[in-house]
Amino acid sequence: IRDGWVKGRFSNMGGENAPTSKLKLGDVIKIKELLLLGDLTQRKIAKMLDVNPETISKIKRGLTWRCVII
Repeated sequence: IRDGWVKGRFSNMGGENAPTSKLKLGDVIKIKELLLLGDLTQRKIAKMLDVNPETISKIKRGLTWRCVII
């Protein structure tokens, strides 16, 4: 893998730059704000944004999008 980075075959593919990402930075900010308010379940937030509830859980636990701080 290091060889791939050295030769420029990889780039910053995290966050909204990932080819399979459905979420943009604004979506993640909204998710984190909704989670802080606590009015909606993770499942309802996921349904609103058409993503898997596990995606919301990973954002909440800081496993993904940890660079976005609210």
